[in-house]
Amino acid sequence: MRVLTPAARHKRRLPRFIPAVLAATLVAEALAHWVAALAPVANLVGVAMVITVCLVASHLEERLFFLLAPRAAWLRIVGQLGVGAVGVVAPVTLGVLLSLLPDALGFTDWTMGAGLAFAIWWGGAVTGSLPVLLIDVVVSALVPGFRRRVQLAVLSLLGLLTVVAGAISAVVVEVLAQLRARTLDPGMFKLNVDGKALSGEEVIAAANQALEHPALVVLAALGVALVFGLPALWSATGKLADAVMERINPLSQAFDEVARGHRDVRVEEGGSTELAEMNHRFNTMLDALTLAERMERAFGVYVSQHVLERIRAQHGDGNIPPALRVATVFFADIRGFTSMSEKLAPADVVAVLNRYFARVVPVIERHGGYLNKFVGDAVVVVFNGPMDQPDHAVRATRCALDLQREVLAMNVERAFPELKDVGDGALKVGVGVATGPMVCGNIGSVQQMEYTVIGDTVNLSSRLTGQAKAGDVVVSEATHALLLPDIVGEAMEPVSVKGKEQPVRPFRLRPS
Repeated sequence: MRVLTPAARHKRRLPRFIPAVLAATLVAEALAHWVAALAPVANLVGVAMVITVCLVASHLEERLFFLLAPRAAWLRIVGQLGVGAVGVVAPVTLGVLLSLLPDALGFTDWTMGAGLAFAIWWGGAVTGSLPVLLIDVVVSALVPGFRRRVQLAVLSLLGLLTVVAGAISAVVVEVLAQLRARTLDPGMFKLNVDGKALSGEEVIAAANQALEHPALVVLAALGVALVFGLPALWSATGKLADAVMERINPLSQAFDEVARGHRDVRVEEGGSTELAEMNHRFNTMLDALTLAERMERAFGVYVSQHVLERIRAQHGDGNIPPALRVATVFFADIRGFTSMSEKLAPADVVAVLNRYFARVVPVIERHGGYLNKFVGDAVVVVFNGPMDQPDHAVRATRCALDLQREVLAMNVERAFPELKDVGDGALKVGVGVATGPMVCGNIGSVQQMEYTVIGDTVNLSSRLTGQAKAGDVVVSEATHALLLPDIVGEAMEPVSVKGKEQPVRPFRLRPS
């Protein structure tokens, strides 16, 4: 039994186009410094650089999260916070340093902007990972339901964003107030907007104007919080989705295995309550399916494949209504079986019969015959019941001839060493075939039923078997009339048959 468990989360690779985009943006930005006409292009390239570094930040933070996943809980939290802080400070510092280099090197304010964008996205992604990390470490043990876990994750994320928004709003208001009170050096706040330099005084004037409208300050702070919150939401929702998919993927794989006919798979019943219950139901369903198939295979050993297919077509309804059908039936009987069984040990008798049946049953199946029953050493085979076979007489006769050929081959192979001291050591079989009307249907009780055939035609086939010598196939006159020209029978003398007022004229066939 194979139990499918969540595999290690797939480490998504950094898209190949990202390094190429970064290299192209740096080259384009440098060229824009040397060729003034390319200045508008530099702005577009700068935007592309900012978007690209955000993707890089998201990818690296995700790799960090998965790298820490197998570690201890305290190490995961400390590692997430520590590396998160480094990821915020380092790119900003690098961006500032690069922006201070001579313009001839091609590093502009866009470089600093890219570093700032990386820091914001990284910090937001780390923040978004914290609720998921909290769920993995603490909440999973206390809250089994996935729905509640998601709610807690969203609420905690909103709480974090609210705190961040409040802190940013407070910082913005404080900075503007300090500027207005001139307690900060105005020179610290020189800006360059669309190539136009703004002095510190102009920045202070703008700050004073902003303070005249507190609502604008709040909106600006909320805008900054939203910029920070987007990567946090992106990070949290992505990891929550991964948490769901890592339990759904084994289930999807298990469905594929079942569709390919494998029944030795089960799904680990883990994760949140809902997912564990879903996997449990799948395993229960598969257990029931496996048991049903085993029962069907066991049932198929006792009934013909024809009957099994008929029951399948009836959606499991085992009732096959009786019907009067024109069909062909033959008996194949081992000659001298009674005396043979008296001279052999019981185990040898069973061994001979099983070896014989193992070779002749496939012959019957190959011709599409319905193996009605084993009657001691005899087999009863029906054609055109329960499945429609318009050429039933031809099928039955060819099957009987092939059965005799198979017995002959087995004797040549000396397949029955138990018979070496019985007669000439060979198995001898006679076959009688009859065609005519017979009643076909289920016979028995509610507890146990059997599909069988009864009627005068069946009795005639049994009587003709008694007329067949070893290796012969004796067919009724009605059967012979339906045979093809390539099957030629030798007319026998009319014989009186029990249950018949008039003698019947059989025909003898021998396998060529």
